[in-house]
Amino acid sequence: MTRRRSFDRGRAGQRYECPTPGCFGERLHWQASCRSCWKRVPADLRSRMESARAAKGRHLISGASMAIAGWLVANPPAVAIARITGEGAR
Repeated sequence: MTRRRSFDRGRAGQRYECPTPGCFGERLHWQASCRSCWKRVPADLRSRMESARAAKGRHLISGASMAIAGWLVANPPAVAIARITGEGAR
């Protein structure tokens, strides 16, 4: 009997809503956020997630996910848009 891989479980094409407040992008089940939000995450947090996934430590992945989620909640897309357009600086 062979082990089933994650893409055999029926989730391969299933998409979920991005968990970032104010973002309506889509992500795959294994992604922490949509592509546009992932690009906004600082490089040190992205590399932390990548190294956690490489180490295959669930506790490391959970910690990295929580750090990324905290950063995305503190820095929603509306803040980035206001910073670029100058709408919030009155």
